[in-house]
Amino acid sequence: AINVESKIQEIEFFKIIGFGTHKPKLKQKLLNKLKKSKDKVCLLTHVPPHNTQADMVSLNRHIGSIELRKFVEKNSHIFLVVSGHIHNSPTITKLNECTVVNPGPVTTGNFAIIEVDSDFKIEGKIYNLYEM
Repeated sequence: AINVESKIQEIEFFKIIGFGTHKPKLKQKLLNKLKKSKDKVCLLTHVPPHNTQADMVSLNRHIGSIELRKFVEKNSHIFLVVSGHIHNSPTITKLNECTVVNPGPVTTGNFAIIEVDSDFKIEGKIYNLYEM
């Protein structure tokens, strides 16, 4: 296991950035590094982007991050966002060309397996340990 919280980790042909921090200066430092980079990036975030299937709660309300959504929309080299936080919205969906994955809570057995090939084609599936 590799801890990527508030770090940039290069994995073969793309970078993974852990982005669950609530430390504004550290968050801004990571955002600045990401803006300068043109490498393909996967973001691991706590909160999903706003107004996607990954951030829906009861009564079809969206409570994801507006800031994250705008950032993904402005940075086309972000090809994958994996998040959590919204426990009742496990999904694999799209935000423009970016794939957004929210596997749902691990406490209820949820997890996702995501495969990325060298052309950045993504295959993913959400599983539940108790339904296997």
